[in-house]
Amino acid sequence: MLQGASLMTEGHRLCGNDWVFQQDNTAVHNARLTKDFFQRNNITLWNHPACSPDLNPTENIWGWMAVVLNF
Repeated sequence: MLQGASLMTEGHRLCGNDWVFQQDNTAVHNARLTKDFFQRNNITLWNHPACSPDLNPTENIWGWMAVVLNF
């Protein structure tokens, strides 16, 4: 899934060589296969606590949309 999402080409193109991939460190995202993928492809991960909405802007956006758009 990560490979198919053009992560390898778009991250550098959009954010430069110092880009960092953000994920929420839940158990699913910390699977050995996932970690191996990031390591093999020299992708830097932003390390923060699992399921932390304070540190995850995507979760904050979804929460805002739910309130504003009455989802």
